[in-house]
Amino acid sequence: MFDWKIILPEVIDNKFRGQKVAYYFFISFTCLMTWRSFVHMFFFEHGLYEIANYIRFEGDPDPSPLIHMLFSIWGMSQLIFCTVCWACIAKIRSLIPALYILWLAEWTVRVFYYPLVFATLSEDVYRTAIPPGALYAPFLAIVLMIFLLLSIIKPKSTKRGE
Repeated sequence: MFDWKIILPEVIDNKFRGQKVAYYFFISFTCLMTWRSFVHMFFFEHGLYEIANYIRFEGDPDPSPLIHMLFSIWGMSQLIFCTVCWACIAKIRSLIPALYILWLAEWTVRVFYYPLVFATLSEDVYRTAIPPGALYAPFLAIVLMIFLLLSIIKPKSTKRGE
């Protein structure tokens, strides 16, 4: 049923060997993550305060520029990974299952790591609500696991007589 060799194939080419739905979901997911990366990198004030629900700090010196810079650098690192995903979608589709594992690792770590970090912070002091990246991480980790598994199931042959 599952062909685990598909994750790191012997031949790296532009053929996706899993279920088509996993390929198209990967494209959609990469679009969403690319948008997220651009928001973090270029629209950090909206992403940090309006989407992630963090409060604005004030002080002398103003800490906001430093916080915005760090948030923007995080967006740049996300965008670099998205660029690798887009390159694989365009030219190296056989590596998409391996990229699913990396995405799954990121979102699974959020499930376990965020509660540990946020447990040390007083939620009322730093944010007004749970950030979407923490709130939806369990759901996304499950969805990514499902599509990872679909990406390593070879489609049934459509040739007659097989």
